[in-house]
Amino acid sequence: ELGRRLVEAGTFTQPDDIYYCVTDEIREAIEARARGEARPDLGALAAGRRELREARKRLHPPGTVPPEASEHPSIAFKETQARNDPNSPTLRGVPVSPGTVTAPASLIKSPPEFDRMRSGSILVCPMTNPAWTPLFAHASGLVTDIGGILGHGSIVAREYGIPAVVGTGNITQRVTPGQEISVDGDAGIVTLHD
Repeated sequence: ELGRRLVEAGTFTQPDDIYYCVTDEIREAIEARARGEARPDLGALAAGRRELREARKRLHPPGTVPPEASEHPSIAFKETQARNDPNSPTLRGVPVSPGTVTAPASLIKSPPEFDRMRSGSILVCPMTNPAWTPLFAHASGLVTDIGGILGHGSIVAREYGIPAVVGTGNITQRVTPGQEISVDGDAGIVTLHD
C-alpha cells in the first residue's frame, strides 16, 4: 500500500520500488509526501538498484573458489578440489573408496537426469547428496567434481564397495556420456580414454 501511495506522490514509478530502498529512504519519502512533495531521486535510486539486481542475477559464480584466489588458509581449498592439467587425460582427486574399474561414464549433472544412469557404468557428477543414493546400486564407480573423504558420495561408495575418486575439479566438463574412463580409488586417479 505504501509503495502505491508513493507512486501517486510521484516518488516511485512502480509500487515495488519501495523494496529497493532502505528504511531511512522510505522515511524520507513518507515525510516528503506529508509535505506534498515528491522525491523522484529516490525513485531513480530504486530503479538503479533494481537494474543492478537484475544484472547480478545473470552472474554465475564458480562452483569453487580457485586455489589462487587467496593465500589465506581459511579460504584456500583443502581436500575438495584438485588442480588438474586441462590437456591431460589423467585427473587426480581424493581417493575415498578403494578398487579399480574401467567402464563407460554416466554423466549426470542434476536429479532430472537420473534416468540417464546406465547399469554397470561409472557415475560422474558434480557432487552427491541423499537423493542420489539409488544411483549407487547401478554404478560400478564414482567420480565427482567436488568432495572430501567424509562427503556423502564417499561414504555411500564405501558402503556399496565401489571405487571412488572425488574432488577432481571439473570431471563433468571433461567427460562425455558413454566415454570409457578408468577409476583408481586407491591412488585417486581417473583416466579418460578416447
